[in-house]
Amino acid sequence: MLSSLRSVHSTLAFQPFPIDSPWSAVLATAVRARGAPRDARLFLEQREDVRRTWADGRTSGYGTHWRGLCVELPGRSRHVSDPLTDDVARVLCAASEEDRPVPKEGPVHPPEPGLRSGVEREALEAVMERLAHAVARHGPGLRASVAAVAFEQHVWTAHREQGCVEDHRRSVRLRLEVETERGPRRARAVVEVARGTPREIDDAIVSRLASHAVERVEARLDPREAPTGSLTAVLAPGVGGILAHEIVGHALEADRVRGQSWLAEASGIAPPELLILDDPRRGRAPWRVDDEGVESRPIALIDGGHVVGRLHDRRSAARFAARPTGHGRRASFRDPVLPRMGCTYIAAGSHDATEIVSSVERGVYVRRMEAASVDARSGRAVFRVTDSDEIVRGALAAPLLPFLCIVEGPRVLRDLRLVADDVAFDTCIGTCHRDGQALAIGVGAPTICIGVTSVSPVNFDMTVQR
Repeated sequence: MLSSLRSVHSTLAFQPFPIDSPWSAVLATAVRARGAPRDARLFLEQREDVRRTWADGRTSGYGTHWRGLCVELPGRSRHVSDPLTDDVARVLCAASEEDRPVPKEGPVHPPEPGLRSGVEREALEAVMERLAHAVARHGPGLRASVAAVAFEQHVWTAHREQGCVEDHRRSVRLRLEVETERGPRRARAVVEVARGTPREIDDAIVSRLASHAVERVEARLDPREAPTGSLTAVLAPGVGGILAHEIVGHALEADRVRGQSWLAEASGIAPPELLILDDPRRGRAPWRVDDEGVESRPIALIDGGHVVGRLHDRRSAARFAARPTGHGRRASFRDPVLPRMGCTYIAAGSHDATEIVSSVERGVYVRRMEAASVDARSGRAVFRVTDSDEIVRGALAAPLLPFLCIVEGPRVLRDLRLVADDVAFDTCIGTCHRDGQALAIGVGAPTICIGVTSVSPVNFDMTVQR
């Protein structure tokens, strides 16, 4: 396992963003001040979100921004919106007395400029327009729409013994949707990309996305009904990360392991060569330290055929007498911290992707999945497949209409022996919802063959029975 992790570390080029703000000194001073509760922990976040759409030559959208402070003490917490630097010490003292109101004085200062600045917004809209124009150059009859979701978040956590730790997180996600008609035939295709800033999406990425979207929409003009029943499924590069996220990652979020996870007591559940990890420092929305001030690090979840790791926040780590892993996250300053995934992925194997496809007599080749539901207790999951091809005698055949793929986690891991060497990240991008909290997540995987799965029509109920 250690050698595997070293090879993973060598692929990273993480560079934390510098933060120039008075908040670090203010929070560190407050938790160490005379009279401050010794066990108090402060969490401050400043966040901006921007959503933009481009369609029919016009852009529209909106943005939100907030700053919030959470004071955590054993058994209780207090929250303050739009705090001032002068408020922190007073808020901390008030929060230590359960019935005392939190004081609020002075004017509310807006967040510092970031995504809302004209430069960032213009850069984002310029990329969206370039994507649409790149599609139009492929020929008439193609309609393109682009949606963008971008966020920038500063977080600070402070404790008497630790001082103040800070992090800066940012991400932009572009979703390109292309539609076309040929007489009575209609088709739709979706591709996505995620980067840290709009400026990282260069002309080469724009051209590649547009070409791929046009290729898929043309191919999907004559889709067939998916064959139903038990079939072999091959997942394209990146797509298998969703599988790992659902059936492995959720089952190994440490606060739900006891009594709520099919992997709690499992052993010998996978081929020895299969390696599944979670690394918050990479993927769509990386973080350097989590929302409890713990430095993030890659954690091997499945290796050598066994469960070898769990994702911990401080609370679950104390319960298991383990070390926190830097996976403590919250959707906002008003939410409690939970162990959450960062970027869950399957490491590269040794097989060639084309050989994996050619080994399948009859099955489905899954290019895109857009929704999932999982029961962490049993490992049973349902995925909505929106772009795929049939595999007939080892070759890709006709494109298929959307269908549902139903898998049993124990069987999938046991049979997952064909893993290619073409790892890709964030080809299918989504948001993870858990206990009412939504977080941006990353996934990755090479081409994989998951053996026998169950294929059902889209009118099948996606809700997993618990």
